[in-house]
Amino acid sequence: MNIVAWGMHFAAYDNPTATGGATGANLWMWTISHVLVEGKMRALFSMVFGAGIILFTSRLEARGAGVAVGDLYYRRTLWLMAFGIAHVYLLWIGEILYPYALCGLALFPFRTLRPRSLLVIAATLMMLMSAVSVWTVFDNRATRDEGLEAIRLEKAKKTLDEDQQSAKQEYEDWLKFVQPRPDDIKKDKEAFGGGLLDVVGYRAGLVWEFGHANPYYSPWNWDIWAMMLVGMASSSLG
Repeated sequence: MNIVAWGMHFAAYDNPTATGGATGANLWMWTISHVLVEGKMRALFSMVFGAGIILFTSRLEARGAGVAVGDLYYRRTLWLMAFGIAHVYLLWIGEILYPYALCGLALFPFRTLRPRSLLVIAATLMMLMSAVSVWTVFDNRATRDEGLEAIRLEKAKKTLDEDQQSAKQEYEDWLKFVQPRPDDIKKDKEAFGGGLLDVVGYRAGLVWEFGHANPYYSPWNWDIWAMMLVGMASSSLG
């Protein structure tokens, strides 16, 4: 699954034309991966993590740990966060431990809810995330259309007003990620092919832009929350 980001520009995850090879067997492999593989392991591991919250805390409570349960739980979660930060900046930009730890810090009180309540919250989050995803599609389409119109007017020697200039800039910023230029792809390859400090520095910028700048309650983390809650509910039922 992760070979895409290891070997190509990150945009290739959602755009098979980003780095070429979008025909024939290459396109079929991208489609199969995108539909049947993308996000599936993230969902399964999130469920396992949620189940682990219940197993870890319930065993401590069964041993009579009392108030120490919270202390041990949060120390464990903060260590996970530390490993995640080291992992993402030194090894792999797509690591998941950091967002897991962020969510885990907030999920401790949820362990006492009934399984049904956990499932209702999870289902609500998934429906909301689906709605946000649909809205994003239309928002991206508007960004494209308004940006292209501004560029057309500029080429026709028309003076762009403030809104049109903003639309053009927003479109160009969006395009850098979804359809990187040859220069952007070359820069990406050179950065990851440089020395250790160069790689760490370049990766740090990507990590911040696409990961750590987003709060843990961002809609793009709602699937993690939802699957963790499903895992907690399943473990409670067991």
